[in-house]
Amino acid sequence: VLLAITAAGAYLYARLNPPPGPAQASENRPFAAYARPIPPASPGLTVLSDLEKGRAGWEPALGQTATGFGELSVQKGMAADGSFWLRAGGIRFHGDWGLERGGVYYNPDSNDWSLLGNVVRAQLYLPPAAPPALRARLGIRNTLGQWLWMPGPGAALRPGRWNLVQWKADVPALADVSRLAVVLEGKNIAYSGAFGVDGLTVTRK
Repeated sequence: VLLAITAAGAYLYARLNPPPGPAQASENRPFAAYARPIPPASPGLTVLSDLEKGRAGWEPALGQTATGFGELSVQKGMAADGSFWLRAGGIRFHGDWGLERGGVYYNPDSNDWSLLGNVVRAQLYLPPAAPPALRARLGIRNTLGQWLWMPGPGAALRPGRWNLVQWKADVPALADVSRLAVVLEGKNIAYSGAFGVDGLTVTRK
């Protein structure tokens, strides 16, 4: 059992931390620890993206206050659900710039999610060495370019495991979705590394 756990941890580390080049050496942090994924949701869940068929629709969230976004890549093994997940590298928070954000965008095929449900969900993974004060937030941009963000302080994240982030959004917002943002937030928190995304879904509550 110990050998199996060690092998699984080493596998996840290798996937999230490929051999760095000179420009990306500072972004890598150990992802060796792994916690059991969150169980799949009940029937009535609509999967928008589970990365099982590639990363179509996903792109780095350029324009946030964080800098140095790396390329996105789909990784196999240790996913929150299924076999594949998205690795977003190059997140760099300076730690003395106040509130900083960095993450990814999802551009959907359909703009109207209102008939699918009223709760948007995504699963995020942070490496064990990530600051525990980092939080996650979801945001929706409509076809007019206006943003609506998940209210409150954002979702707390536990490093070293998959975290379910969910937002019960207004129906009008879900009827006009041109882009969804999945971002990390840190206020005066230094962080340089990557995070994982999986299981973007809509359900009803």
